[in-house]
Amino acid sequence: MEQLYHQTNRVVKEIEQIFQRLSSAGIEEASNLENEIQMKMTTVSSNCDRLDVLLYKVPVTQRPSSKMRVDQLKYDLRHLQYRETSRLHVGSNKKGTSTRSSINLTNLENNITKKNEIFRVSVIFPWKKPVFGIVAPNSTWNYYFGEEGQDRFAIYRSHNDWIYRRKACDKVASSIFQTNEFVEMEIFLSKDGRFSVFVYSEDGFVLSCAGEEDLSITEPITLDIGYAGYDKNLKETYKFYYDCPRGLKK
Repeated sequence: MEQLYHQTNRVVKEIEQIFQRLSSAGIEEASNLENEIQMKMTTVSSNCDRLDVLLYKVPVTQRPSSKMRVDQLKYDLRHLQYRETSRLHVGSNKKGTSTRSSINLTNLENNITKKNEIFRVSVIFPWKKPVFGIVAPNSTWNYYFGEEGQDRFAIYRSHNDWIYRRKACDKVASSIFQTNEFVEMEIFLSKDGRFSVFVYSEDGFVLSCAGEEDLSITEPITLDIGYAGYDKNLKETYKFYYDCPRGLKK
């Protein structure tokens, strides 16, 4: 098991290095690198399945630590998969500029709704001040998810309520955006007006706000995604991933 674990960990590092090369590659080289990424991800996925089986052959006293290392490999693979499949759906804003992007709902490719839903979208935030708003210009309703205070997050029924941190519809205390490198979220809006946020992690949470009116599915909707403010000491570009495909290996 040790040999397979270290072999798989090396492949994960190789994929990360290929991603770095991909950012400056030409068209032909980029195509070859993408194929290489896919092959290596398949190898990592297969090795993780084998490691799951081998865990049962590890002495009971060593099994928890061995499982933790395998779970870390799965976690690394999961984010590499998101990174690859979401490369065409990346929003970014540089320090000192507007830190959010407006995205038309009709432009989403992975808006696979369930019964009685208007939209369901997956988002990944690598920074600590996430904002997700839905805006219908011709209606009185809007919803915003964002900070309520230090390590506190909430849903608000309007942009102004979020700006002034008043009348939170649902809220939670959590430091997940401070302590995790990538935070995965799934956000959906139902036709009855319920807005819900699922944050996936061992220390994740769920927030939900019941609507005050049924919503028209013909209403044009814009998603306001990004960050609240910026860190003047952070030199690199802010990024967030949206419209991420669901059903990736967990």
